[in-house]
Amino acid sequence: IAAVWEAATPAASTADVDLYVAAHPGAPEVFWKRAEAPDALYFRDIRHAGPQGNGSNWTASWEYVEVMHDRIRDVSLWLNMFDTKGPVKGIIRVQHNGRTVDKPFQFQVDRGNHGLDSSAPQRQQSRYWEEIKLKEFFPEEFTSAGQL
Repeated sequence: IAAVWEAATPAASTADVDLYVAAHPGAPEVFWKRAEAPDALYFRDIRHAGPQGNGSNWTASWEYVEVMHDRIRDVSLWLNMFDTKGPVKGIIRVQHNGRTVDKPFQFQVDRGNHGLDSSAPQRQQSRYWEEIKLKEFFPEEFTSAGQL
C-alpha cells in the first residue's frame, strides 16, 4: 500500500500525508511513529509533496506499508493530512495478488492537524482524515465470500 501526493507552492514543501494501516481488525496501526505491528511494516515516511508516476526509484517519493498476508478485507487504511499550507491531491496504490490499482485522493484544507482527532469516531467527522475503502480497489475480494 503506497501513497504519493502533490501540492502547489508553498504547500508542496510542507505537504505531509500519513498512511495509517492495520493488518487485522483490532490490531495496532503502523504509521510514522510505529513502524512495526503484527503482519504490517511501515517502510517510508515522506514529509513533502513528490512526483507521481512509476519511475524506477518510486520509493524515494512514495510513502508505503507492506501487509504480510493476502486477506485484503481484514486491512484498515486511513490517510491523515498531517501538515500543509494548501490543498493536496494524490494517489493511493495497492498491490494485491498480482494486480496494482491506483485511486485518487484529495484534501481541501489549508493546514494539517498533526494526527489529532485520531479516534475512530473523530476520524469519521474530521476533514483531516480520509478512510480508504479497499473494497473499491478489489471488489471481488469482498463479494467472493458473500461479504459486502
